[in-house]
Amino acid sequence: MPRLLAIDFGSHAVKVTAFRGSGRQWVFDGRWDEPVPQDGGLPTLDARLAALDALLKDGRVRVAAHDAVALALPGEVATFHRIAMPFSDRGKVEQTLPFAVEAEVPFDLAEMVLGWRMLSAGPPAQVLACLVRQDRLATWVAALDQRGLDPSVVYVDGELLAPLAGPREGRVSGVEETAVVDLGHTHTDVSVIRGGQVEWTRSINVGGWSFTRAIQQALGCSWEEAEALKHGSPLLTDSGDAAERPDPSRSGYASLPAAARQAMDGAIGLLLAEVRTTLVQAEDALNVGVDEVRLVGGSSLIPELRAYLQENLGIPVVQAESDVPPAFALSHMLALHASGQAGSTAIDLRIGSLAWRGRTDWLRAGLTYGVSGLVVFSIAAVAVFLFRFAMLSRELTSVEEEIRTTIAASFPDLPATPFKDNASAVALMAGETEDAVRRAEVLTNEGPPATVQAYFDLTQAFPPADTVSVEVSELIIARDKISFVAETDGYASSAAVEESLRKVKRFSEATKGDEAKTGSGRVRFPITIPLGEDSDAASPSAAASEEG
Repeated sequence: MPRLLAIDFGSHAVKVTAFRGSGRQWVFDGRWDEPVPQDGGLPTLDARLAALDALLKDGRVRVAAHDAVALALPGEVATFHRIAMPFSDRGKVEQTLPFAVEAEVPFDLAEMVLGWRMLSAGPPAQVLACLVRQDRLATWVAALDQRGLDPSVVYVDGELLAPLAGPREGRVSGVEETAVVDLGHTHTDVSVIRGGQVEWTRSINVGGWSFTRAIQQALGCSWEEAEALKHGSPLLTDSGDAAERPDPSRSGYASLPAAARQAMDGAIGLLLAEVRTTLVQAEDALNVGVDEVRLVGGSSLIPELRAYLQENLGIPVVQAESDVPPAFALSHMLALHASGQAGSTAIDLRIGSLAWRGRTDWLRAGLTYGVSGLVVFSIAAVAVFLFRFAMLSRELTSVEEEIRTTIAASFPDLPATPFKDNASAVALMAGETEDAVRRAEVLTNEGPPATVQAYFDLTQAFPPADTVSVEVSELIIARDKISFVAETDGYASSAAVEESLRKVKRFSEATKGDEAKTGSGRVRFPITIPLGEDSDAASPSAAASEEG
């Protein structure tokens, strides 16, 4: 049976949760963890890989060729941005989102992986975008692939916490906004869940590591001793014999020496301030009020920390209800998302040049089944190739002809020579597209582009189509004015157009020019709308033709 291995590359321990396919469902199969070697510094990728290698080497985690793998990326390596878009069509969002994000971030998007998902259709539509350095993501994926664990999906850990905000006793499902706080080793994820999905997430670089560091510096002890004291498990017993490894499910806060507790309180205070700031930012951005915080993660087992959070935030702070141990919550949520059982969506970062293409060891598989199977496969592959090659050649010829026809129809004033073949036609369209992009206003997170908004407002200002028929041409949108030429079926309709435009405050100074009858009996007239110096219209002028 196929299995799904969900890997959480935690900085304190690497956790793996396995689900096994059973009919059309995935069922829990097991979970394992291995501590990441600690020396007092921030754990590196090599240290985490060493822990994963230990799991693979001793056979606790067995990998088969048909197993699927999912990876949770630490939130500290990603950045999230909410973007307002003037449309909800996914194709248009895909095309324009990079321009919107580029206006907000100081990164070169060519070096980043940009993933996104729709939060609401609007208008305006709300989009959550995620950015991760491409080289860093490629390094993590390649390290797993070298171990036979090529992940088919990669999510950021803060996006996986939505299932932990489900209804519990005493709460009404689907009404309250909940924040789930994953208290990890080197960072803490704060995710605000509304309507069953994560709408805001941020990673804070304070966690259990900061608490241990504070104890070590206050007492001048080794890292191992400070970690043991934090968990209430001294490394040495009263008799001087070495004790077992500290139990991460225990808290030694209450028994810490005064100096160590004071130092740890300082680190906790920093965490409380960051969590509070994050929740305030989320409430302002989402226009909601978070009314409960649920804790998960290894450091959530410190009862004093939960009490401090509740006192500082002034809202209930509870341990997340789950049958899963807190330290394994993230890997379990990852498995739920990868198997489609989470009930919420997350941004998959295996896209673009890093898109998952499946396993490519077909040659080894063919040799496994013998030379005869390989020969049969080769013959079938050649036959399919020849058939597909013939079909695609005919389709390519047809498409090239369609491209040339489309270019000729789109640019009737140009001679046929510039687009007599497919290459020149594509080059011509690329040039036109580049010019359009260069003229486009860079989008911001404050709303849709000014030119697009002006066009939308102008469209809404016209009389309803069932009362007045208007044909618009020669439309020009500039910083100081909007002008166009319109045709209607009579003088009454032209007056109705002018009157409807003036009802909109922005277009109250619309002026209709001289009217003239056309040969078909329709009335043609120009309209000019001054916008003034402080107009929101785009600085470069934009021209378009429209019928309505």
